[in-house]
Amino acid sequence: MTQTMECKQMTESAKSQSQQNRKQLVIMLVGIIVLFFVCLLPFRIIALLNIFSPPGWMMQQLGPSPFLNLMYFCRLLIYVNSAGNPIIYNIVSTKFRRAFQKVLRKYCCCCKSFLAPGRSAINGHYSHATRMTTMSHYSVVKHDAHDFSETGDAV
Repeated sequence: MTQTMECKQMTESAKSQSQQNRKQLVIMLVGIIVLFFVCLLPFRIIALLNIFSPPGWMMQQLGPSPFLNLMYFCRLLIYVNSAGNPIIYNIVSTKFRRAFQKVLRKYCCCCKSFLAPGRSAINGHYSHATRMTTMSHYSVVKHDAHDFSETGDAV
């Protein structure tokens, strides 16, 4: 009876986590799409104006220096779009944040001394009390510290 209640609680927890993951995904996709349109729209408008207006019309209207400044600004916005994607991923996605921290700790010499929150180093190895991994409709709980690799991932 208690095992059935535990399974039901884990199933409800997995459903809640799944809904939270979907919400994060939707927010992230909306943010990326909005950033894409905001950053690329000025360049596309200028490109359309150049296609459908007489040759050199825009440069004559603005002058050579303001026209080039506008083009440089549009190019900068395209780079901002590329640089903004990982920022949005980091703000919204906890999985991306954890993976990015893991990469920084592995390859960045100044970040190797930092530990992930909730972990402690004992004799150079991480100790894990409990870890729950959610997989679609069921959960697995591991209690043994030997079931984990050095990186903290389940083996």
